[in-house]
Amino acid sequence: MGKITLGNIIKRIWGDNCSAYDLLNEPNLSIIHEIMPTNTSEVKHYHKDRNQFFYCLEGVLTVEVDDKIHILGQYEGIYIKAQSPHVIKNQNNIPVEFLAISDNNSKDKIVL
Repeated sequence: MGKITLGNIIKRIWGDNCSAYDLLNEPNLSIIHEIMPTNTSEVKHYHKDRNQFFYCLEGVLTVEVDDKIHILGQYEGIYIKAQSPHVIKNQNNIPVEFLAISDNNSKDKIVL
């Protein structure tokens, strides 16, 4: 496989000009480095079979899980179990960078 850097992987754009870099994309493990510009958000959703862990690298990430708000600063993370409704947001005036790690790479996103 070789060394992985942001310079040798494909950048995807999602949502409102957010960036995603697939660091690892295997059936049972997905690791994505994501960057959200200021005042952006994804849609509220859940995953039927996918557990996720979000780990903030820079900035402040707002994570709503089961209608409870969690504020993640640098080097803080949160585990989200499958079937838990959630949404991630950058409600600040600087970009936020984080890792999204999933134990199942199925395309089971269900928008609420």
